[in-house]
Amino acid sequence: MDLADGASLELNTQTSIALRPSNGIGERIELINGEAMISRGMELAQALTVIAGDGSMSSRNARFNVSQSEPPATKKGGAFVQQKDNTMTISLRPILPLAAALTLSFASVGYSAEIFTTNGVAINGYDPVAYFTDHKPVKGSDKHTATYQGATFHFASAAHRDAFTANPGHFAPQYGGYCAFGTAQGHKASTEPQAFTVVDNKLYLNYNDSVLKTWRQDVSGYIKKADANWGKVRLQPDP
Repeated sequence: MDLADGASLELNTQTSIALRPSNGIGERIELINGEAMISRGMELAQALTVIAGDGSMSSRNARFNVSQSEPPATKKGGAFVQQKDNTMTISLRPILPLAAALTLSFASVGYSAEIFTTNGVAINGYDPVAYFTDHKPVKGSDKHTATYQGATFHFASAAHRDAFTANPGHFAPQYGGYCAFGTAQGHKASTEPQAFTVVDNKLYLNYNDSVLKTWRQDVSGYIKKADANWGKVRLQPDP
């Protein structure tokens, strides 16, 4: 869903939002319940404000991952703020019992929580095309690179780079390169390039060799679960 001011919305299932009057200070989007990714790809004069529960955050050029749920009753209010790389996570607990809890993940444009990277490089610099052509992990080179969904991919050759840019959705690892087994379990986890499988011409990465062994015990079943979970898992902050 695209808004008139350049913002785009991606809503998870059972999610409700409301567009509030700007009052001359910019677009205001309120999350009623559920989870949403709200992006604005260019900097504008007026800020975009995201509201959920008793919390809000504003920016003229940003991407927000927002979720809202009902927490257990509590007698004390408080706030916790954690800075991780260029991602800020804010959790608010209002004083009122059973009030809605808010989690906002804020990232500057160019940062993609949907692709697992190390220092901005996907698959730790390994060539995604080589998994299909060489059937093994092959280290890529910073002389042959391409950008996809905000992440930089390295390739062993210009031919591999060109093949990737022609069809990145085919060669890029499933679930943004996050652990396939972890996604099946409902959470993000990092991956190792050596812990891979190619199934039905799709690349899946896992946390390590031990997790890969578990994954191989029921590959089709875990893929089915991961496919169902990814729409929600992709909105989670990086592990």
